[in-house]
Amino acid sequence: MTNSRELPIRTTLSTLTLALVASLASDARAQAGGTDAPPNKADEVMDARQRAFDEAVAAMARRDWGECRVKTLGAWAVKKDATIAGLAGVCEVELELYRDAAEHLHFAMANGEGEVAGRGPQVKAAYEKALTRVGALDFSSTPAGAELRLQGQLVGVAPAMVFVDPGKHAFEARIDGHESKTESIELAAGEKKVLSLRLNPIDGATRPPLDPPDDEPRKRRPAWPAFVLGGVAAVGVGVGITGFVVAGGARSSAEETVAAVGPRGCGVDGSACASLGVGDELDRQDTFRGLGIGGFALGGAALTGMILYLVLPESESRSTGLRIAPSFGEAQGLILGGTF
Repeated sequence: MTNSRELPIRTTLSTLTLALVASLASDARAQAGGTDAPPNKADEVMDARQRAFDEAVAAMARRDWGECRVKTLGAWAVKKDATIAGLAGVCEVELELYRDAAEHLHFAMANGEGEVAGRGPQVKAAYEKALTRVGALDFSSTPAGAELRLQGQLVGVAPAMVFVDPGKHAFEARIDGHESKTESIELAAGEKKVLSLRLNPIDGATRPPLDPPDDEPRKRRPAWPAFVLGGVAAVGVGVGITGFVVAGGARSSAEETVAAVGPRGCGVDGSACASLGVGDELDRQDTFRGLGIGGFALGGAALTGMILYLVLPESESRSTGLRIAPSFGEAQGLILGGTF
């Protein structure tokens, strides 16, 4: 038995059907007027879609709602547009497939089909009737793009408006790298609710480390070689300065002694100066000058080694070591060696 409150809506839809058919037929004629270019695969597909659309309009004109729906869904599968969505929704309302009708008509209304002259009023009236028979869920998620599933079937991708039959439903939200979440919601006919879900990331799934981990834990380079090299450099420079200062003093002393001898000089064999210790002072000068040169050389080598140790990247295959040994013979001093 038909509810008396539905009669105005059903009468309105029936009254507007002729206007909708006329408007759709006009669109069909406009879309069919193409060029005479040779057909290709894409053209053949679009021709088949156009034929399905024309047949759907014809089915609506004779009020064959089942045939109308079948043909519009065929055209919809090829290409989704507002005109086909509106036509499918009107046919589905007549078939009392309100959930499917609400989805198609929502798409049509969102894309301006309700404002088209001739068929807009019927699309609006069908949408309003469908909304009174279904529950609407305004779904959003953080992060955006989560899938919303009902009994395992995908019903929307956030953000989305989802339509369901009245009753209690368990919705599951999923997105890669995040924990899924299930929410039970009861919706009455004509009721609209908001579902906003925050999905927690799975540890390590969406936040990779800035530096990929090594196969083995990285060993920290020890600091003691840098301190040792710095100390050796300081000692070497100190020895070098001291050596040159003492050598300069010895030379000055020898020159003063020679000047004190007077015009006679040191004699042919130098015995006069030797008796005054000039030779010892000159030997002392040479010794400390060599010590100064060695000190500066040692300090420079140690300083260079410290800089290289601190600057060059660490090699796992090398061990760190430092070796200092005295050098005897003609070149006296210290030998500094090491691996870093």
